[in-house]
Amino acid sequence: ALTANAVSGQQEMFLSSGFDGFMSKPINTNDLKTILTNFVKNKREATELDENKSKSESSNLVSFTGSLEEAVAMDIESALETLENIMGKINERDDAESGLYTTTVHGIKSALAIINENEASAFAYMLEQAGESKNFDKIISDTPLLIEKLKLLLKKLLS
Repeated sequence: ALTANAVSGQQEMFLSSGFDGFMSKPINTNDLKTILTNFVKNKREATELDENKSKSESSNLVSFTGSLEEAVAMDIESALETLENIMGKINERDDAESGLYTTTVHGIKSALAIINENEASAFAYMLEQAGESKNFDKIISDTPLLIEKLKLLLKKLLS
């Protein structure tokens, strides 16, 4: 579980609900790498211990062995798809779309900060604020630039 709501007792609640780990914001990248490494290692060990599982049962295990940059690249791809979809609808001043927009730029802001893309993260934060205040003119004028920045960064991460 990753949350900005680090109220006392939250960690216990998440862990007792079946989550494998807990981290509150702001994220320390070294702590995140440690947690992800341990998670992947534990999943790998669990798979190795139970070699008798059928192939279909084993395929249900979650594991991610890629780098942090690859994980952020996946976040960028998802954000790009969402933002490009929203931009076709945002002119209608739809509150539901502005909520999805704000959530998307909030998420990508955090992902960019994790890989030290601070300028792009700050730009996404500015757009997050525009989404929260429903400043549609700012969203419409500046989101294409964010989309372009994300495409360039994605190309860099995947090369």
